[in-house]
Amino acid sequence: MQNKLKDDSGVWHQIQRGRLMLMAYAKDSYFEGAECDHINHDLTNNHIENLRWVTHSDNCKNRRASVKHKRKAFYLYYDDGSVYLYTQRKFANIPTTTMSKLLRGKHSKKYKCRAFYFDELHKQPKEVRENVRSQIINDIDSFLF
Repeated sequence: MQNKLKDDSGVWHQIQRGRLMLMAYAKDSYFEGAECDHINHDLTNNHIENLRWVTHSDNCKNRRASVKHKRKAFYLYYDDGSVYLYTQRKFANIPTTTMSKLLRGKHSKKYKCRAFYFDELHKQPKEVRENVRSQIINDIDSFLF
């Protein structure tokens, strides 16, 4: 969250609310090049107890991995009805750019498949959901028996 402030010369500046809070309440601990760090990673929590001055390096260390970079399991659903579950993109043997397009809802004519994340199964058409469920049951049966 940002606030607009006008300096003495009448020029407006945007400043982050957390930084503004630290400048008001923790001015003594400020040092040159200091950055505002949200201790619990919640950028909407600007309580002074959740804020501290840190170096850029320390701020990067305290950064939570974004959803974009987390590894998420996904399905590849082929036109012939076969389904495969992967935990990493590199195991699918599909180029990264194509994989990115597939995971955004595109269909690949070349690979004859589409992809979706494991936690998005409920958003898929009924036939896809049923096919995935039956494939999972078959995989479990073949593993156990």
